Amino acid sequence: MKHQPGRLGSCGSARKVLPSQSSVFPVMSSPGSPPPGSTGLQPGKENHAYKGWYSRGYLPHLDAPALLQSVTFRLADSLPQERLPQLEREPATKPVNEREKWRRQRIEAWLDLGMGCCALRHPRLAALVQNNLLYFDGSRYRLLAWCVMPNHVHVLIEQQAPLSKMVQS
Repeated sequence: MKHQPGRLGSCGSARKVLPSQSSVFPVMSSPGSPPPGSTGLQPGKENHAYKGWYSRGYLPHLDAPALLQSVTFRLADSLPQERLPQLEREPATKPVNEREKWRRQRIEAWLDLGMGCCALRHPRLAALVQNNLLYFDGSRYRLLAWCVMPNHVHVLIEQQAPLSKMVQS
């Protein structure tokens, strides 16, 4: 099932997103973010518990004040288990510098097919997710735009708290 644009309570924008902000952000950077190897923290400013660049062994993250972050999260059954081995096998046939891009595009395409129970297609559940996103708007992050799809959610935020605090949201 494809998402129907304009469904009440499913998509929103807190303000007009400028063209420079509406492009797809690479995993490790956004406009104005420091290059890999830099800490991402501003000298002389209070950075609290921001970590700068770090990795837990699989994906690098940048944790810095006022950083734009593009986040996608999904329902557990949105990617069928029988398709997951493809994510391991097929990238090996691609050039090294294209593997992660291919993998992300494949995941997005599968999510957009609307696999799984698609619980978020129900307006009451979509509204619940939206209300939860709006709850910390202005404290842990500034919510710029969001879209609740039937089996996943896209969010564009400006970071106002360390990532460790935001993922508790």
